[in-house]
Amino acid sequence: MGEPLKPDFAPLPRHVAVIMDGNGRWAKQRGQHRLAGHEAGAESAREIVSACAEWGIENLTLYAFSRENWSRPRLEVEGLMHFLKRFLDSREDELVREGVRLRGLGRLDDLPAGPLAALRRV
Repeated sequence: MGEPLKPDFAPLPRHVAVIMDGNGRWAKQRGQHRLAGHEAGAESAREIVSACAEWGIENLTLYAFSRENWSRPRLEVEGLMHFLKRFLDSREDELVREGVRLRGLGRLDDLPAGPLAALRRV
């Protein structure tokens, strides 16, 4: 993708919240496995983080995994946890460079050890 276009309204908000929803439907519409949609969603999250940093938006909330998501098929949940850990591991330097501070919300102790450790570290 190209450079994100800066919105042409001012002032920009100090806080933006995004509900990460519809990745599975996106993949299904394209004849792909649901996890392919979640992987595309992770890339969208990366682009959102970068755009907010570039535009000076101070706070970004990504609602990425709700309590209800634990009831999804086991392989899908495991895939999502794998994506979370891989995203955090691979983007740690970029997030630090862009001054991003992560703060997990909710029942973090329900996360598997690997993704939880990566979230706490990053």
